[in-house]
Amino acid sequence: RHEETGKGFLNRLNDELSKRGIIDVLRDGITDLGVKVVLCYEQPTNTMNKTACEQYDQNTLQVTRQVKYSLKNENSVDMVIFLNGLPLITIELKNPLTGQTFQNAVEQYKNDRDPRELLFTFKKRCIVHFAMDSEEIRMTTKLDRQHTYFIPFNRGYNYGAGNPPVTGHYRTSYLWQDILKKDSIIDIVRHFIKIEKDEKTQKEKLIFPRFHQLDVVRQLLKHAYRFGSGHTYLVQHSAGSGKSHSISWLAHHLASLYDSDNKIIFNSV
Repeated sequence: RHEETGKGFLNRLNDELSKRGIIDVLRDGITDLGVKVVLCYEQPTNTMNKTACEQYDQNTLQVTRQVKYSLKNENSVDMVIFLNGLPLITIELKNPLTGQTFQNAVEQYKNDRDPRELLFTFKKRCIVHFAMDSEEIRMTTKLDRQHTYFIPFNRGYNYGAGNPPVTGHYRTSYLWQDILKKDSIIDIVRHFIKIEKDEKTQKEKLIFPRFHQLDVVRQLLKHAYRFGSGHTYLVQHSAGSGKSHSISWLAHHLASLYDSDNKIIFNSV
C-alpha cells in the first residue's frame, strides 16, 4: 500500500512537471490527494519565524557524477545537481591538460545530448547546462542540437572576456565556491529564473542570470544589508548585457531586505 502511494505521488509529480515545468513546481509545490506538498522551502527574509528557518534548513542539495540519463544507450553526463531530489543543473567538465576545453563540452551538448531525453527537456527538468573547464564557462538554458545557443558565464578579466587567475585555485572555482552553494541555488530558483514568451513567435525562453548580473545584485544587497539605505552607486553595464533584468531582480530583492535586527531597510523601491 505504501508502495502504491509512493508510486501514485511520483506519477502526480511527473504530470505536474510536464504541465507546469520544474520552476513553477518548486516555487508553488503540488497537491496530491488533497494534500499540499512543498518541494522547496524558501529562505526567510528574517529570523523571526523559527519554523520557517527550520524548514528552509531541510532543503537538500545533492551532486551526482556520471549520471546515465537514457534508456536507449549508456551515455552519461559528467555531473548533475539535484535540489530535494529534482534535477536542476547539468555540467560537462573538461580538462585542458588532456587537450579538451569547454568548447569540447559545448560540442558534446550539441551533438551527443538528445534534447528529447527527459533530463534535458526544456522547462520540465534541468534549468541550465554548464560547459566548462578550469579556465572558462559557457551556459545554455535550452538544448536544441546545433541550434543550441551558449553564452559566457565568466567573471571577466582586464575589462574583457575570460576569468582572472586565482591563487591556489582554478580560474573557474567561483562556480562551485559561490554560485552552486545551496543558498545561492535556491535564491536563483525562487527569485531570478523567469520564463519569457516572444509575442510574435510565442516561443518561450528560460532566463538564467549571467555571472555579472548575479554579482551586481548580490554586491548591492550585501552593502545595503550592512550599511542601510541612503547610498548611491554606479553600475556599468555594456550594451545588451541585461540591464533591465538586473534592475528588476535588484528591486525585487531590495523590497524584502531586512537588516540584522529584523527591521525592513527600504519602505519603498
